[in-house]
Amino acid sequence: MNLEKLTIALPKGKLGADAVDLIRRAGLPWEGLQTDARKLIFEYPEAAITYIICRPTDIPTYVDYGAADLGIVGKDTIEEANVNVFELVDLKFGYCKFVVAVPASRLER
Repeated sequence: MNLEKLTIALPKGKLGADAVDLIRRAGLPWEGLQTDARKLIFEYPEAAITYIICRPTDIPTYVDYGAADLGIVGKDTIEEANVNVFELVDLKFGYCKFVVAVPASRLER
C-alpha cells in the first residue's frame, strides 16, 4: 500500500452510480468521476486519491494484489473471487433479488 496515495477501485455498471454518490457524501473528490465512461483512471493529486474504474469481478483481485487499497463491490463478488480480502463495512446498497423460475407445468406435478 502506498502511504502517500489512496487508490480506490470502483465498479462499472449498476453499482457505479451508488459508489460515486457514496464517495461524494464521504467528502472525497468526485467531480468529473464517471463509472460509465471510457476513461478508467481518475486522479485527484490535491487529495492524493486515485480511482480505478473496472469490472466488479476484477475488484477483489485488484485489492488482493495491491493494485487498489480499497474497493467497492458486492458481497457475492467477494465470496466468488476466493481472494484474501476483508470486508470493512456493508454499504447498504446494491441489493439484488434472487428469483427461482420454473415453467408452470412443472408446478402441477
